[in-house]
Amino acid sequence: MTMAYIAILCAVTLSAFGTTISLGHTFDSMSLAHNEFSYSLMDYQASARDEVRTVLQEAGHSLIHDQEIPFLTTDAIQADNDSFPVMVIGLSSANDLLSYYGEETLSLADGSAYLFGPTYAEWMEVDKKTLVLPDDLKAYSQSYTYRYFSLLPAILNDHALVVTDSDYATLDQAIEPPLNLLHVFEVADPRMFSPANEAIMETYKPQMRIYDQYSHFVSQQEMKGLMLYVGAFLGLVVLVTTGSILYFRQVTEAEEEKAKYDILFRVGTQEDQVRKSIAKQVLYYFLQPVLIGLVHSTFALIALSKVFRLDFTLPVLLAFGVMLGIYGLFYVVTVRGYTRTALVYD
Repeated sequence: MTMAYIAILCAVTLSAFGTTISLGHTFDSMSLAHNEFSYSLMDYQASARDEVRTVLQEAGHSLIHDQEIPFLTTDAIQADNDSFPVMVIGLSSANDLLSYYGEETLSLADGSAYLFGPTYAEWMEVDKKTLVLPDDLKAYSQSYTYRYFSLLPAILNDHALVVTDSDYATLDQAIEPPLNLLHVFEVADPRMFSPANEAIMETYKPQMRIYDQYSHFVSQQEMKGLMLYVGAFLGLVVLVTTGSILYFRQVTEAEEEKAKYDILFRVGTQEDQVRKSIAKQVLYYFLQPVLIGLVHSTFALIALSKVFRLDFTLPVLLAFGVMLGIYGLFYVVTVRGYTRTALVYD
């Protein structure tokens, strides 16, 4: 019964560490998947946008990317029982974004289009076959290519329909309300604190919709840190409890086995043989619950990775390696404790 409890504790420990490290590891990759810019501005006046650029330049920031993106909004795309906002942008604006992302640019003929589904659409497994374009975009229903990629910056993070510039001009005349403007700035080291960030957010946030990567990064790191702390603390407490139970169980058993080891030495058994026998015996008691816990937590984390639609392989292997390393230390200490207790001549 004790070994069953220990196996359960091992499974809980490995699951806690594996889940915590896996989710923490995915925060940054998820952030990168959204193609965040240092600053994204919407609903702005041209003068305010120019002032933001000036503040950044006067603070010594080198602008890596500076782009205005006109876009049109239409009715939502329908997919099964879900609906997704869609933004229409011209080919030249899309290619500027793709070039900045390091992606291959697009070539389109009039009447054809690319529909980019953001990260959440991939997680939801949105299927092109179930998509129904709004009435304003029905002309592209049979001629668009669907691709999972977050083309739009994180401030929008919606579906983006890319059409030729001439088609875009035609749609601009037909779709109400008129076009919207999004402006993006990218600076070096956007996740490093800068006085310019504080000045921009305090001065211009009341005047426009503004997204800054630094504030998002700070809140993201705070959440990740809290999650890692709680998960690591829980895992460490259970780990120490499990190791302590195994240690004291084996040392207690060694006390009861003193007389038997004394007999072994009296009949001429070599010390090295006894020590090897002790090491193998203790190893069996350590491996049994750990292997059961590994199997259980592996299936649990596979299920969790499918829920989040993320690859947890690397962080889970890292978590398992850390856990096995700590259990290895408990094993060494337990073998030494068992040997000192059992070998009465010591």
